[in-house]
Amino acid sequence: KIYAFFIKSFLLEPYGYFKKSIIKTFIDSHQFELLNLLCDDTLLDYDKIRNEAIKLVSFSEDELSTVKLNIIQLNIIYISNVYKTIRFDKLFELLDISSNDEKDLIIDEILKLKLNGKLIVKINQVDEILYFPLNDTNLKSDLNEMFTTTLPQVLERDWDVLMNN
Repeated sequence: KIYAFFIKSFLLEPYGYFKKSIIKTFIDSHQFELLNLLCDDTLLDYDKIRNEAIKLVSFSEDELSTVKLNIIQLNIIYISNVYKTIRFDKLFELLDISSNDEKDLIIDEILKLKLNGKLIVKINQVDEILYFPLNDTNLKSDLNEMFTTTLPQVLERDWDVLMNN
């Protein structure tokens, strides 16, 4: 009963920073097929997850729509971690999206993730390309350098002495 409540609550919760770590912690102590589906570092299959979830607990149509949007968000985040750039058509192919309404939904979800600060993406709507700058190896290298070398050196300075001179 608690597991069913947890799964329903979890599936209805939108993507967030700790969502995946919560699943991994929970799965370590409980072996359930649905959690295994959610923990894979791959694109999530909404139909498979829905079928497993409804075996455990009932969902209204509105709740299933929310679950689908949350899974779409998780898939977009997964893609943003794998690709540096991706064309819209390739994105839709990966997400198995064919109708124009679903394509618009995907773009809307990308924009929501971006506006909420959950996704760093540049969108070129003319050429229909998404660019994920955090996957740029030069940027990663620069950030790594900044956090491992420059920032510690700045923090170690005796600022009182510098300010009095």
